Amino acid sequence: MSALDRGRIEPVGNVDHFNEQAAKRKANNDSRQTVEEMEHVHRSLRDQLAQAPTAYFEPFDPFRDMIDSCTVLHYQEHGSQIRIWASRHSMAPPNA
Repeated sequence: MSALDRGRIEPVGNVDHFNEQAAKRKANNDSRQTVEEMEHVHRSLRDQLAQAPTAYFEPFDPFRDMIDSCTVLHYQEHGSQIRIWASRHSMAPPNA
């Protein structure tokens, strides 16, 4: 259950620590696993947003701010890191 489902915004805490822990958890993933996980998270978020009340998307609504900061703004923050990672990892099938 997400904050969207509960109807309340929960503090994220130390974002740098969260990112560091996520990087450690994923350190041994191959590129395919990383992309599959990213796609799963994206589908889950898309499905949750499709069911969220329309009020969450109104300008200046606290949920709108949370959604923006956890999606578009977050992607912008890490976009260059993602592009560097992607350029270093081939999506070719194993043993290709």
